[in-house]
Amino acid sequence: MKFLLLLIFVAFAFIAGYLTEPKFRMQLTGKSADSHNPETGNKKKPVVDDEIPFVTNPVVPTSPTTVPTPDPVVPETPTTPETIPTTPPVTPDPTPPVEPEVPVTPATPETPTQTADVVLVMKASIASGQVSKFSAAQVLDWQAGASTETIDGETYQIGNVTYQAETPFGTKNLPAKALIKDGKVVRWISPKSGMQIE
Repeated sequence: MKFLLLLIFVAFAFIAGYLTEPKFRMQLTGKSADSHNPETGNKKKPVVDDEIPFVTNPVVPTSPTTVPTPDPVVPETPTTPETIPTTPPVTPDPTPPVEPEVPVTPATPETPTQTADVVLVMKASIASGQVSKFSAAQVLDWQAGASTETIDGETYQIGNVTYQAETPFGTKNLPAKALIKDGKVVRWISPKSGMQIE
């Protein structure tokens, strides 16, 4: 809407300027509107020095000067300070209550429920004849498992051994895994197949 009004204003100013410019040309430039109009065919004859009129008091156009008006001075009215109800300042308690410090215990990893020494339990199981595939003399390496495993919904502590046995293909080093619960070996299995070792 503003843009449309601006266009209308510009068009109106153009038309008004176009129509009124010939009237004011003599005052602004000192030349008449017909002096440069090729359609009129009126050519000015050259001015001879004898024909130049003597002007005693030339009129110099001056722009109107505007005197700035001073800003009106508004007299200051005395203001009365508002009365603010005063409340006594709150002083902080000099001794804040001290909360007892709770000793922080570092988080310990979950320990398995079976606390028995895994290697001793495995040796006792082999010595009791729980497994007949190998004996304690054939075991080359004893290792306690680092964590527990859940097999068939039961959580066991793990022990691993490597034993030497005679196979149809010669002497081989074979692994075995002991599943320990409540301080005793529940069963021995093959780590690869998961089959029980008798």
